[in-house]
Amino acid sequence: MRELMSEANSRLTQWVRGVLGDVAVSELAPGEQQETPAVSLYMLRLGNGTQPPQSRCSFQVTLHYLVTTWADDLQQAHDMLLNLTFSAMESADYDVELNSLPLSVWKQFGIPPRPAFILQAPLEKPQPSRPVEPVKEQVLKQSPISSLAGKVVYGPGDISMPNVRVELPELNRSTVTDQNGVFRFGAVPAGQKVRLRIRGQEFAPVVQGQSLVFHLEPNGGVTCQPT
Repeated sequence: MRELMSEANSRLTQWVRGVLGDVAVSELAPGEQQETPAVSLYMLRLGNGTQPPQSRCSFQVTLHYLVTTWADDLQQAHDMLLNLTFSAMESADYDVELNSLPLSVWKQFGIPPRPAFILQAPLEKPQPSRPVEPVKEQVLKQSPISSLAGKVVYGPGDISMPNVRVELPELNRSTVTDQNGVFRFGAVPAGQKVRLRIRGQEFAPVVQGQSLVFHLEPNGGVTCQPT
């Protein structure tokens, strides 16, 4: 298991330096790193994996990393964080949570609240292979992945709505819209019917790979239309 975590952290470190260049990357809690500029990738919690439940070839969880940045110049730290946020949103390998952490969490870290986001990264542990009888021909199964994105707006003026929770109940995943009302799920199993929930209202099936616009109505309802 240590090898799996080491490999996951190594991939994240390579991703960070691919975006920001040669910066210090720490797995310590925010505020404990010594170098600047630096990025803290602190594993905050575990979540359910994105793998379809009918698959038995491996086990999968989602690692939730708290991502913060540090620099002697405050603007540089903010620029680093924004670059990482947008890069993660563009990647099919990661999901982003922009919910604010409770003040009690920052208090436990012993530092004032600071800009941060949660990076969701999948971690897969293959099951030990079992002996099987030889077959006459080899059958290969592919499990392609896709992405699901959309936008939430309000009223006749199509005002972008930030911080609206969007859920995929079957996959036990959720995210919130950004400041432009946009949400995105990466690494969604392709070919699988997806049910999407916004403010208690569900839409199914949702077509993967197609951008959708959800309208919040003044009466509390939600309507959907493809772009």
